[in-house]
Amino acid sequence: DFQSGQNPPALAGGRLVQDKRIKILATFDDALPDSFSSDLPVGDIVANGSWSELEDIYQVNLDPKLLKGEPAVIEGTLGKGKVILSLIHFDTPNDLQGGLVLQNIWKYFLGTTYFCKKVKKDTAGIMKRPNPELELLFKEIKVFETMISELIDIGERNFLWFWRKPWLLHWRRGVRGFEYCTLYLIIKEIAAILAGENMECIRQNIDKRLLTKNVCKIRDLLALFTAKAKPLLLLERCALQKGYITYKKAALTTEIMKIKTEVFSSSRSYGGLFKDLLAEMDSLLYSLILATK
Repeated sequence: DFQSGQNPPALAGGRLVQDKRIKILATFDDALPDSFSSDLPVGDIVANGSWSELEDIYQVNLDPKLLKGEPAVIEGTLGKGKVILSLIHFDTPNDLQGGLVLQNIWKYFLGTTYFCKKVKKDTAGIMKRPNPELELLFKEIKVFETMISELIDIGERNFLWFWRKPWLLHWRRGVRGFEYCTLYLIIKEIAAILAGENMECIRQNIDKRLLTKNVCKIRDLLALFTAKAKPLLLLERCALQKGYITYKKAALTTEIMKIKTEVFSSSRSYGGLFKDLLAEMDSLLYSLILATK
């Protein structure tokens, strides 16, 4: 199997789908009790609830049994090479089994194992002994961190999401929890880098002119984003309280639609202020990572 480090056989017995070039490596089994389907805890629904009743409300398939036996990981060809497609997140933090699978996939493809080097980070105090040239940046980042944390707190207080893992929010269906979680984790990573041991390296290598421009853009975009997102979260809480899922037409009041379009765009993907803000924060994080090399 993957963990043996050998060429992975098909874990589902080598069963092929219609395209003979595609091999199923793993299939879904029964869902574990502590897993979730959408925002619903599987164990609780199996023990005390009804999937059909919830599916009528959500208007989407929810029962995990529908996936049993379906492909979870497949292998195929692309040009002269191979590709593995997985619906399972083997890169999940602190997942030993997932890490072993990734390690063996790299070995399978590359003939070697890729190991990530652990970087020690001082997360105790971002303001500890700051370099004068970066002190203003530190203060700005702390403000950004506070602003995004306030959004996370609003969502928690209004039962829109909770921290399922230290790095992953679990949000109610219809709320843009993934987007808020992404901003929070990026700003936390930026803060951690600035609190680390590479201060002098950053000071010497960073383009301060571009850095200042980047931070100014984030400041302006984040101010707009939070000003609109705070009332939006409360409006969504009210809609959910009435039994609506907030991307369904019935829940999209003129006010909700207007704010959501500005903040995230009208697409089920993402856009609007969020997309612009994410691009600037990504750029800042990337610049800091490069500066520490």
